[in-house]
Amino acid sequence: MRTSRKPRFVLVFLLALCALFVYGYTARLDELAGLQAKIVTMQARIDDAKQEQTKLESVRADIAGDDYLDRAAREIFDYGKEGDRLVVPIAPGEGAARAVTGGMAMQPGSANVTAALFDPHDLPVWQQWVAFFAESHSAFRLSNARPAR
Repeated sequence: MRTSRKPRFVLVFLLALCALFVYGYTARLDELAGLQAKIVTMQARIDDAKQEQTKLESVRADIAGDDYLDRAAREIFDYGKEGDRLVVPIAPGEGAARAVTGGMAMQPGSANVTAALFDPHDLPVWQQWVAFFAESHSAFRLSNARPAR
């Protein structure tokens, strides 16, 4: 007796259909893995953007405050407020000459040339500050003194 070809054809067709299903399934798994990787990278970008947003919001809140104008004027534009005591640095050679002559220009042949060899910038910084505040305090006291009767 002869076997029919129909059951073989059905078996080959089912195997081909099974192979297509496996191929489609693995293709979908690869696509899923790619999408999950994209989700992870996008989540990292979102987290970075949120951190930057909080940083920018804190900067905006700082700028909106009243202290920002004062700080910007002092730090960026070198301005001061009323009542501030401003300290102006003077070049070492110029400071010694003006300190000896009382702010006037020295003549090269004058007797104060030897006195100009002392440079107050050679003193330690703390002594310079003490001299500055002691001098300004005594000048304030003398200017506010009442005349004797």
